[in-house]
Amino acid sequence: THIGAVFLLFGILILYSKTGTADILALKSLIPGLDIGIVRLTALMFIIGFAVKMAIFPLHSWLPETYANAPIPATIIISAVMMNAPIYAIIRFFFALLPMQSIIPYVYLMLVFAVVSQFYGAIMAMVEKNIKKIIAYSSISQMGYVLFGIATLTILGVSGSAFHMVNHTIIKALLFMSVGAVYYATSTYDIKRLGGLASTIPLVALGGAVGGLAISGVPMFGAFQSEWLIFAGGFKTGFIILAS
Repeated sequence: THIGAVFLLFGILILYSKTGTADILALKSLIPGLDIGIVRLTALMFIIGFAVKMAIFPLHSWLPETYANAPIPATIIISAVMMNAPIYAIIRFFFALLPMQSIIPYVYLMLVFAVVSQFYGAIMAMVEKNIKKIIAYSSISQMGYVLFGIATLTILGVSGSAFHMVNHTIIKALLFMSVGAVYYATSTYDIKRLGGLASTIPLVALGGAVGGLAISGVPMFGAFQSEWLIFAGGFKTGFIILAS
């Protein structure tokens, strides 16, 4: 993730070298006067940096091993809290700092990598045997949804991404607490060695079932509402196939 931080730092330093300030309110009034090529380069630095922090494919490799090897309390903090920082930052930078003409050239690529992340994370979660890594790959897929909504540059899409950030926080905290309880009861994360736990730890099974249904976007859960907004934003762009 330091690689992502370096790209973000480069972007900030480019703006600072051209304007003499790093104050976001001052930059908002100064950036329109800069050469558009410089601003687009800065936007690219920010996109790459935030893509690393959000674990967007193919910049995702840090996330599964981090989730799998961190203690459960740390995993909850990383997945439910720290993953929100880049989402907030990319929304803030895109819509409160950078002009739209500096972002539009990268919209198609962001949408493509967002869709690839959705499918990649979901497929890897289906074949993974470590239950912590299953949830980790699910996060990669969910971050794909979030990036897709942001890349639509529409009110619906961005609102859906912000709402999904909140839903993701709650659901992943619930899922990892359920996983922690399973490990406490069984001393294993290997899904092939688990089974029949609903009768011995029913509340944990209920929590895991609710979390699984919610993160799958089942209607009546919050993630369904946020994903609906993201898709609605996608259909307001010119990339209907990607939204489909």
